[in-house]
Amino acid sequence: YEMLRRGRLEEMRRLMKYDVYEEISEATYTGEVHDCRWVDDLRENADGAFIRSRVVGRQYAMEWIYGLFAGTPDTLVFRYFLSCLAEDPELVACVVDATSAFLQANLKEPIAVRPPKELRKQGILWLCWKALPGLRIASGSWQDTIIEDILVRRGGFDRCVEECCAVLEPVKEVKGQVHGDDTMLIGHRAQ
Repeated sequence: YEMLRRGRLEEMRRLMKYDVYEEISEATYTGEVHDCRWVDDLRENADGAFIRSRVVGRQYAMEWIYGLFAGTPDTLVFRYFLSCLAEDPELVACVVDATSAFLQANLKEPIAVRPPKELRKQGILWLCWKALPGLRIASGSWQDTIIEDILVRRGGFDRCVEECCAVLEPVKEVKGQVHGDDTMLIGHRAQ
């Protein structure tokens, strides 16, 4: 029970850290409301066993909605990167795995959810401004956040027209690809 409590407490800290939601009155909200639940996974690392808890939305695919797309990079891009690395000893690769990626993904429009039953307060909903795992728009929102906001707008990268998951920083000649919450960048050591 103590591992479960610690796992859920850590998830609540993440929700607060990334300002995922605000509490609103259910009586005044007129839009669609989705349920949430806890998903608890028993994991192990060098320190021993622990529970990784997540609050996940429960939004079901009842119809097709435009704008849910999140691309998957063609394996050709990865093979090209490997080829570049093999040919040029001055090139290095950096692979980054984002922690709690969806909780950092900005939503274009907020989504209302009913908190997990263990966290519910009478008449209170969560209005989510960031994505929760399980929401249909979560992966597309994360991809927009990492590529358009972080890499393109803040990092000076250009997005490839033909391959939506590939980017290039033209001045330092750093190439990159995004696959879900994993980003791979290659460039010269001096960069």
